[in-house]
Amino acid sequence: MSKFLFILIFTLSLGLPFFPLFALQAQRITNPGYIPTGVRINFSAIPDSSIEDLTIESEKGEIPVSGAMSIAISPSEDTLLLLTSGYNKRFGPDGKPNFELSKQHIFIYDISRGYPRKMAVIDIPNSFIGIDWNPNGREFYVSGGMDDAVYAFKGFEQNWSSSRPPLLLNHSKGNGIDVKPVVSGIRVSPDGKFLAVANFTNDSISLIDLEKWTKIGELDLRPGKIDPRYSGAAGGEYPLDVAWTGNNKIYVSSLRDREIDVVRWDNNTLKLIRRLYLQGQPNRIIVNSSLNRAYVTEDNSDRLTVIDTFSDNVIDSVETISPMGISSAKFLKGASPNNLALDPSGKLVYVTNGGMNCLSVIKLSPYAQGATKIKSPQYKTELLCLIPTGWYPSAVGIRSDGKWLYVCNTKSIAGPNNDQWEKPSALNNDFYKQWLSKNQFILQKISSSLLSFPRPKPISYSTLTYMTLENNNLLSFSKETLSLFNKLHGLIHHVIYIIKENRGYDQLLGDIKSGNGDPNLAILAPYAPNHRNLATQFVLLDNFLDSGEVSGNGWLWSTAARALDITEKTVPLHYSGRGITYDWEGMNRNINVGEQNLESRKKSDPFLPIDPDILPGKSDISSPDGPEGEIGLGYLWDEALKKGITVRNYGFFGDLTRYHLPKDYPSFVPLSRQPYKDNVVQFFPTKPSLAKVSDPYYRGFDMKYPDFWRFKEWEREFDDFVKNKNLPTLELVRLPHDHFGLFGQSIDKVDTVETQMADNDYALGLLVQKVANSPYKDNTLIFVVEDDAQNSVDHVDAHRSIALVIGPFVKQKTTVSTRYTTISLIKTIEKILGLGSLSVFDQFSQPMTNIFDLKQKNWTYTATVPEVLSQTDLPIPNKKASQAPLLHNASFWEALLSDEDFSREDHLDPDRFNKALWIGFKGKDCPLPRWDKN
Repeated sequence: MSKFLFILIFTLSLGLPFFPLFALQAQRITNPGYIPTGVRINFSAIPDSSIEDLTIESEKGEIPVSGAMSIAISPSEDTLLLLTSGYNKRFGPDGKPNFELSKQHIFIYDISRGYPRKMAVIDIPNSFIGIDWNPNGREFYVSGGMDDAVYAFKGFEQNWSSSRPPLLLNHSKGNGIDVKPVVSGIRVSPDGKFLAVANFTNDSISLIDLEKWTKIGELDLRPGKIDPRYSGAAGGEYPLDVAWTGNNKIYVSSLRDREIDVVRWDNNTLKLIRRLYLQGQPNRIIVNSSLNRAYVTEDNSDRLTVIDTFSDNVIDSVETISPMGISSAKFLKGASPNNLALDPSGKLVYVTNGGMNCLSVIKLSPYAQGATKIKSPQYKTELLCLIPTGWYPSAVGIRSDGKWLYVCNTKSIAGPNNDQWEKPSALNNDFYKQWLSKNQFILQKISSSLLSFPRPKPISYSTLTYMTLENNNLLSFSKETLSLFNKLHGLIHHVIYIIKENRGYDQLLGDIKSGNGDPNLAILAPYAPNHRNLATQFVLLDNFLDSGEVSGNGWLWSTAARALDITEKTVPLHYSGRGITYDWEGMNRNINVGEQNLESRKKSDPFLPIDPDILPGKSDISSPDGPEGEIGLGYLWDEALKKGITVRNYGFFGDLTRYHLPKDYPSFVPLSRQPYKDNVVQFFPTKPSLAKVSDPYYRGFDMKYPDFWRFKEWEREFDDFVKNKNLPTLELVRLPHDHFGLFGQSIDKVDTVETQMADNDYALGLLVQKVANSPYKDNTLIFVVEDDAQNSVDHVDAHRSIALVIGPFVKQKTTVSTRYTTISLIKTIEKILGLGSLSVFDQFSQPMTNIFDLKQKNWTYTATVPEVLSQTDLPIPNKKASQAPLLHNASFWEALLSDEDFSREDHLDPDRFNKALWIGFKGKDCPLPRWDKN
C-alpha cells in the first residue's frame, strides 16, 4: 500500500480532514534508529516533542540511568515523578560495586509549563515499579523492591527528602527456592488513609495504615492458603499491581494466573471475594474518577480490558494494536501493552506498547467510560491512533488539564562497548582480582529517556499512525521474495538450529579482512578455526545483531521471536542481583513448572518446600502464547509440532537442578561421557511440549561437560536416523561451552577459557562435517546463532554477534553486510520449513534473502581440530607430540573468577568477566583499544 493511499484511507475512515502527504515527508528523519528487534525508532512526526535522557551527576560527570518504569503526576498537576527499576549497577577501580552509584532513582520534574524541568533526583537502594501520591499532594510513596520495604518522601521544588523511616514488611523470604521478598505495585486509597502493596514473590498483598505508618493487614492470595479445601490450586501468584475501586475494595493483577483478584477491606480484615479471569496477563491497572470502571493492560493478548467495578465483570475489551482497516492480515502478538493513563475527560485511554514502541490512543465507549445506560449503542471502544515513541515505552502520564503527555522509554541503542577501557594502573601481584572496571556490560550501555509532547490533535493522527506502522514494518509485507523461499521449501527438508552462548562478532571473527571487524578484539579467534572456516567458506554476516541483551531475554527472542513484558521488567533486576530469580527458560522461582506434580518436583529437587501451594500447575510466567492464543505454546517447536513437523530437542530448556545437587542425593545426575551406553538420563525438560521430543541422554547447560560429548550423543542418534531414513525435520541443538566457567571442575582437562572455546568450536565443526558426509547433505541447512552477545566487546554494537548458515544453496566465500537480527534468522527458518509466524516481529520481518544462491548446491566440510585441544584428554585425532601451549592453566582462570557462579546461565558479573578475558589473553598492561568513531 502506498503512503498516500494509506493516509487518505485512514484519515477518511476517521471522518477527519485529509492531511497532505508532503507534510509527512517533511517531518521524517533521514536516518531512523534501528534496534536489534529488527524495527526502527522514529518519533519525528510528533509535533513539538522533546526527549531527555535520564542521567545522574557524579564526580566524573553525568551517568546514564536505565529502567524507567513508572510515572506518577501529583494531584496539583505540576509535579511528575519518574521511577527507575533497572540494572543501574556501577563498579569502581577495585572491581567491586560502587554502591553510591548503584541505586535506583526517582526523578522529579516541574511540568507546570508543559515541557518537563528536572528539579531533583532522589536515590533509593532498590525499587520495583511501585510509586503513588497521597491524594493530599504533599507526600508520595515508593516500593522498595527486594528491600521488602516502602519509602515515603515529601518536599517541594529542589528540596525533597524522606518524610518517614522505611517501613519494613517483614517477609523473611519469598515463595519458592532461594527466593527473596520483592515489593512491586503500590496504591493509596481514595481517602488517603491506607496504602495497598503487592508482594510480587510472596503472592500476597499488604495493607498499611498511613497515619500510623504501620502494616495492619496481609492476605495470601493463593486459594489453598485462603481455604485448605483448595490446596494445590493455582491462583494469586506473581501479583504485580494494585488499584483501589473504592475505600474498601482493591483489585490485584495476578500475572501467572491471568486473573484480577478482588479483595475487600472490612472490619480490619482483608478478604478475597472474587477471582476475575482474563485472556492475557494483566499487568497494570487504573481506575476512573467515579471508581466504577477499571482499565487493565493485558500482555500476551495485547488488549486493554474494561471492568465494571460494581459487578466485577469484564464489559469491554479492545486490541491495543490492530490493522485498523489497512490490511486483511491479523496482527500477531508482541505489542506488550504494559501501562496506561486515563485522559482527564474520561473519554480516552493512552496505552504504552513496550514491544512495538508506541502509544495507543483508545476512545472509550460511553459504557466503558462509566455510563449506566447506553443511549447510542453504535458507539464502541476503538483504537484511534498510534503514536511512535522511543524504545520500549513503559509508562505514560498526562497532566490533569489533558494538554501534555509524558512517556518514559526503558531502553536505548547500545552502540559499541569497547570505549573507555583504558590501561590499568599499577597493580600488585594479585592483579587478577583487582582491575579497573569500566562498566561496558551491555545492560550498562542501555539507558532510559523521557519523551514529552503536547497532546496531538486529531488532524495528526493519520501521520502518527503511519509512522508507527512503518517503524514496525507493518506496511512492508508485500515486499517479501516469495519465489525464492517457495523453491527453498521444496528443496530443503531438514533444519538444524544450533544456539550457543554469549559470544560476539569481534571476539571470534574480528580479524577476518573481508568483514567489518576490529582485529585487536579477536581474542578468541585462535581457538575457533571452525567458526572462521564456516564463516569464510559460506557467508560472513558482519552486521548481525542478537535481539536480546542477555540470556534471560535472549533465549526467548531466539526461540519465540519475542519476550514478554514481565521478562523485560525483571531481567535487569536479576542481572544486577536485585532479588529476581532466573524465570525465563521454564524455571519459575527455581522450580521446574513443567512438572506440575508436587511429587515429581520434590523428586527432582529435595530442597523444594513441602507445600502444594507453591506455584501449582504448569503455567510459566514468561511463556509467550501461540499465534492463535494457545497458552504458553508460542515457541518455534510448538509451531512445528502444530503443523505436524517432526522435532528433536538436544538441550533446549532443561532443568539444571539435578546437576548441582550433592552427589549422595538420589536425583543427582552424574557426568557421563556415554550416557546412553551407561543408561544415565541427563536431560529433564522444563516444557511439557518438549518432553516427548527431547533426547534424554543429551546433557543440558553444564560447564563441567565438554561439547565434544554432547556432539557424540547427537551423533549417536543421527546415525540411527540415517540408518532408518527418518531424520526429524527440525532439530534444536544447544552447544553451550563457549559460555565458559567451572574451570576447576571441568572434566577431560577442558578447564580453561582457551580449551572450552576450542571444544565448542570443534563440536560445531564435527556436527557440520557429519551432515556434510551424510545422505542428508543436499537437503539440510544448519543455522547457528548466539542467544546473546553479553560476554563480548564489539566496536560496532554490544548486540553484534555471529550467525552462520551452512549447507546447500548458501552463497560461498561471500560477505553480506545486510543488517540482520535474530528475528531475520527465525523468519528464514519459518519460510524454509513452511511454518507460520510466532509473533508480530517475524510476521512482518524480511528473511535472509541475499545469503542464498539456488545454483550453489554442492558443499562439503571437514572439521579442523583446534591445536589447543592437544592439551586436553579429549579423544581427538592425531594429537601432536609438541602440544600447543596454553596461555594459562585452570588455576589461573579459577583464581581470576573464583567468586563467580557458573552453575547456571548468567549467574555471574558479565562486565567483570569480559575484563577478565581481556587480561587473560592480552595481559595486565595491554590497554583495550578504543574505536575511533570518526
